[in-house]
Amino acid sequence: MYKPLLIPWLLLLFFRANSQQVHTLEALLAAANNHVPTAQQIPLIEAANRAALAQLKANYLPQASLNGQATWQSEVTSLPIQLPNFEAPTLSKDQYRFTLDLVQPIWDGGQTARQSDLQSAQSKVEQQRVEVDRYALREQMIQLYCAALLAQKQAQSVGATQKDIAARRVRMQEQVNNGTAIPANVLSFDARLLELEQLEEEALARRATALDGLALLSGNNLSPSDSLVPPTPANTDSPSDSQRPELTLFGLQQASAKAQENVINTRNMPRINAIATLGYARPGLNFLSNEFQPYAILGVNFKWNLAGFYNGIPQKEKQQLQIQSERIALQREQFLLLNNVKTTQYTRDIERIRKTLDRDNAIVRLREQVSATAATQLENGVLTPSEYLTETTNATAALINKHVHEIQLLQAQLMLAFVNGKI
Repeated sequence: MYKPLLIPWLLLLFFRANSQQVHTLEALLAAANNHVPTAQQIPLIEAANRAALAQLKANYLPQASLNGQATWQSEVTSLPIQLPNFEAPTLSKDQYRFTLDLVQPIWDGGQTARQSDLQSAQSKVEQQRVEVDRYALREQMIQLYCAALLAQKQAQSVGATQKDIAARRVRMQEQVNNGTAIPANVLSFDARLLELEQLEEEALARRATALDGLALLSGNNLSPSDSLVPPTPANTDSPSDSQRPELTLFGLQQASAKAQENVINTRNMPRINAIATLGYARPGLNFLSNEFQPYAILGVNFKWNLAGFYNGIPQKEKQQLQIQSERIALQREQFLLLNNVKTTQYTRDIERIRKTLDRDNAIVRLREQVSATAATQLENGVLTPSEYLTETTNATAALINKHVHEIQLLQAQLMLAFVNGKI
């Protein structure tokens, strides 16, 4: 007869258990990497690069132009002599010309190829800037994740203490009912339970705030019932080369400057083109004929701009690029310097917190022993409820203090991995 009532409760517990999700820092970082608006720039940059390269490849195609001209002139060419039995043709003063001119590049000095290299290099720089922006987001994600973990541990510690004190309040109430204890003893437990409830609510509120931030940045749905798994940080004891995306960006910027220099070099190279003209005109190529005539001209032209060899403009442009490269090198050194400072700072913090945790473990063990002894003394009537609550408060504070240092150690290890580009 109880099955109809039992089944809905089982279903409710089943769906509630399945609604709770477990999240890892790695999964949230991966989700945020693709969710943030900055990430949407990558396909746009790639599309713009493909369009620019296609436009440059069009330089290899023949250039065609259609031209037309109609003119009237006050005088035309005529023969200054008269020959017997020969009448020289007279040209019309109104003349017409329609042409299709074709120019096929044979050698452009390598300019199109070098411009294509420059375009690809600049596109890589833009994409790497996006990667730098996306990587910078990881620092905020780490801070939010550690804040949520700390609040989660604090709430768990406070909750465990609440259960213990609530159980002892029940026994104290029984003693009051039996007349072996005064009602004020129960009030001490009630006051402490309210304080613990307040601490738990504050911890849960901080956790919810951190989860909201993680949800907004990652695009994932995180509810208060979800749990977070403490990540395993990368090995920070053995130093290695930094893998920060900023270093890749500096290298790509140097490569882009080199590509710009190669484009400048092509300006001093000769150009060779095949040319063709198809025309219909009056007069045509035979200027003594006054009839409309089709004609064709085929040939090769050669052009070499020598101004760059004496006006100094290419040299000045290269000097600017050299200065730009030197600035990039200095920016890289500055970045590595600041990165080394942060690496040293987090390494020292890790060493300090590890020593602190060793003392925390000893303090927690001692506080738990004192609290257990106080509980026994309370049961035997040797200790007052206020004295017992003081000891449990100290034990809870020691445990929470340990959790704080554990999360601080985890955050320092994660930040050291972040600084070295390993997360």
